[in-house]
Amino acid sequence: NRTSIIKLCDDYANCFYKTADTEEKAYKIIIRYIDELIEKSKEEKSYYQHDEEIVQLFLIVAKMAKSSKSWLKEFVENMIVEYCSGTSRRDSVAEEILKAVVKKCPLLFAMELPELACKSAETLWGQRVSRKHFRYDGYDHNNVRAYGLSDNANHFDNNENGVYNNTFFWYVMRCDFVKGLEWAILFVNNAVQTFAENKPDEITNIEIFFPKENKKRVYLGNGWLWMADIMEHNLPVVLTDIVFVIKKTVINSMRNTSESAYIKGLAEYVKNTIYEKANNVLLLSIIEAIGMNYQKEMPGYALELASSMELIYFDIHRSGEFISNPTKELLEKHIMLSMGVPEITRRYEKDEKCACNLQQYFANSYLYGDDGIKNRCHVILDYLYSIYDEKTYSNENLQIQKMDFRDAAVTKIDEKTILLVVSGDTIALMQVVDAYQPYIKKLAKRKAIDKDGNTIEYVDETVKRTLEITLIASVMKFNPYM
Repeated sequence: NRTSIIKLCDDYANCFYKTADTEEKAYKIIIRYIDELIEKSKEEKSYYQHDEEIVQLFLIVAKMAKSSKSWLKEFVENMIVEYCSGTSRRDSVAEEILKAVVKKCPLLFAMELPELACKSAETLWGQRVSRKHFRYDGYDHNNVRAYGLSDNANHFDNNENGVYNNTFFWYVMRCDFVKGLEWAILFVNNAVQTFAENKPDEITNIEIFFPKENKKRVYLGNGWLWMADIMEHNLPVVLTDIVFVIKKTVINSMRNTSESAYIKGLAEYVKNTIYEKANNVLLLSIIEAIGMNYQKEMPGYALELASSMELIYFDIHRSGEFISNPTKELLEKHIMLSMGVPEITRRYEKDEKCACNLQQYFANSYLYGDDGIKNRCHVILDYLYSIYDEKTYSNENLQIQKMDFRDAAVTKIDEKTILLVVSGDTIALMQVVDAYQPYIKKLAKRKAIDKDGNTIEYVDETVKRTLEITLIASVMKFNPYM
């Protein structure tokens, strides 16, 4: 019975302990069935009736990748050639096989053939000329075509598991992190470079200053690239998924060990590799995420990012997305209900440790860091002041002042508390702030709608704090003799 034999081989492929001889016999039986179905499809001149079964049989063989490695390599390489030749889905099962590699990749396949898995993904997501022309072909959802990618790079199941359904990403990172990271950097680099060539007006060059080397590097960027996994549906899903998986893989690996040498070694490797090989800020956001998760353990890890005023502004916007906005949430809920759409789960969960912005991170690094980190902070501040003078760039200069704690005295009270005293008459300074409190609260008032539909007023603490800091900075730089 054919069905029983296939079931038996599949059950054996799922076993943890397998002998090489038996595994070889099992996969060869499945290969024979695959060959029969492919020949049958050619005779019928259609793969539609058999593509699902061929894919299921292929996945059984992929579970036995240790023994079937040479056959898998040849078979998938042939599928890649067929897919790139422009052969339609009617005449080839290539696209379905490549989708299976990417979306249902068995762990053993990723372990034995990581390069082939990456090549399959790159082929599937690369731009392919469609033979069909529809009226809506001109619409480029999430700028997929502008990034030089195909619609397959944007088509993923948006269910409760979201990004966690894409086993290819997770397995490649788990089985060979070094190769996986290098492939991911190259893939994202090529996509962003293509976007820069197709839409040069929508991207800018962002300079990052490296105080240790006393040199600058330039990266391509815009706000959507920097906030990819916070503001969803602005980039091809595959690019955001790649970056999210790298963040989670690295941070989870660091959390699951108590060896400080391993934690710092992995973090430094990722940072140096990305800084040296990346060409865009989408990948730099990985460095920020690691740095913010380990602010006290590794102060100053992502300091260099604060040397770009563009990233500072992007990050103020990004951190603002962590602040609860009752009005916005209620309006979104009403829109969904009016359209008859249930609540949509976010594809990427927010990491609350990344709720602060680069300015706050810079200040924390200065306060918790040693003399070496403080010196790096001084060099970055001097670099920024040299670019943004107070008269010409007053707003940018104010942003720099918010990070400048060189005139502050820091006293550690306990493990969670520090006393920060700014030079000058602190008591008099706070009296000025207190005197302006009624006006500050008035400016910080916002309206919202509560759960009962009533309009309420509340003081936005973030706006209030920003106004207080701005007032303090203005008082400190005030010179009555000028």
